[in-house]
Amino acid sequence: MKIIFYDGTCGLCDGFVQFVLTYDKEKVYHLAPLQGDTAKQYLPTSEIDSIALVDTIGDDKPLYQSDAILAIFQELAMPWKLLGTFSWLPKRVRDWLYQLVARNRLAIAGKIECRIPAQGDRVRFLP
Repeated sequence: MKIIFYDGTCGLCDGFVQFVLTYDKEKVYHLAPLQGDTAKQYLPTSEIDSIALVDTIGDDKPLYQSDAILAIFQELAMPWKLLGTFSWLPKRVRDWLYQLVARNRLAIAGKIECRIPAQGDRVRFLP
């Protein structure tokens, strides 16, 4: 199972979650807020404030920031899958861009309360 961890109070993160729900045609991903019990189980610390991706099947370490975003895009429907090919950019540059957006995410999209998922999507959300 692949789990995307996101900030459950961030409007930009919520928009990304809605985007994933729309373009994850194969239903590869489950979703869980960083503030939830599932994050405590799978992530090494509660201090994490970036998108994280965990594959519970493998022994792989969690992916964070741009690594997580690129891996997520690689599983989405076309044309979004093509964005996953930007891994050729140096990680330092990718993470700098990620951190620029992340630092300003609340100013960009505001703070929200977690919304209740649509009935058909509820099974993909973890506590």
